Amino acid sequence: MSGGPSVDYVPAGFGKHIQVLGQDETFLRSDESVSVFINDLGPGMGVPVHVHHYMDEMAYVLAGRIKVVVDDDLFLAGPGDFFWTKGGTPHGFAVRGDDPCRLLWVTTPGNYDKVFETIASVPLGPEGPDLAKIAEAVAPLGTELVGPPPL
Repeated sequence: MSGGPSVDYVPAGFGKHIQVLGQDETFLRSDESVSVFINDLGPGMGVPVHVHHYMDEMAYVLAGRIKVVVDDDLFLAGPGDFFWTKGGTPHGFAVRGDDPCRLLWVTTPGNYDKVFETIASVPLGPEGPDLAKIAEAVAPLGTELVGPPPL
């Protein structure tokens, strides 16, 4: 056998933790080929409609409910639901109801932790997140903000 280890094992509670705009991201793996992470969002939280120009993104809802927009489709996803967004497709989501939401994400290619680290590095303005500055920061990483969260 050559190369690195043949298995990645990440015990519960471990991983690379990133706090960004009130969201908790726990990356279980992130390299050039794939990112796998857990996204924890509180009630009322959302992600603006955006496009990943070079990345497919898949999500599995572990807990809670989210309103999802993918291109022109709008749906409510709950525990056990799965959706896949092909690179270049506008998408966004927002938590619905009073319960937090937990999602398992897979992106290909990977290194998606770099996008969250970049967003976390943008200082908050007096009114909260400055979406124009965030959009400018993530554009070189192949992500484009194109609209508000589907609230």
